[in-house]
Amino acid sequence: MAEKFNFELVTPERRLVQAEVESVTAPGELGEFGVLPGHRPLLTLLKTGVLTFVQNGAAERVAISGGYAEVSEEGVRVLVESAELSGEIVTAEAEETLARAEADIKKLDPIEQAEALAQAQAARDLAQARILAARKT
Repeated sequence: MAEKFNFELVTPERRLVQAEVESVTAPGELGEFGVLPGHRPLLTLLKTGVLTFVQNGAAERVAISGGYAEVSEEGVRVLVESAELSGEIVTAEAEETLARAEADIKKLDPIEQAEALAQAQAARDLAQARILAARKT
């Protein structure tokens, strides 16, 4: 039997996951990182992307937006602005959101409309993460 550790994934609205898992892979601000049992303590920023955790040999993908990950002796706690399990994602909706965000990015002036551009880029990044998380590969 594989070693396991506690994993908790929380948003301001709900606790998505609280489980014993074999591993977690997350999109850190400095690059993707993985956690296995016995990992050293760590506190890091997360960027928008796909988080994957393995429970009972099965991988589950989650689209997340920015947040924090804390690795400690007790396990891994992830606190993010938003998260969707792969089974909750409607791919067609995510693809429409991606298309709208990309269209907005093309028409916005990066100097005059910097804030709107940053919001459109964040929407694009989250839509891409949702599409990747929803894929069954």
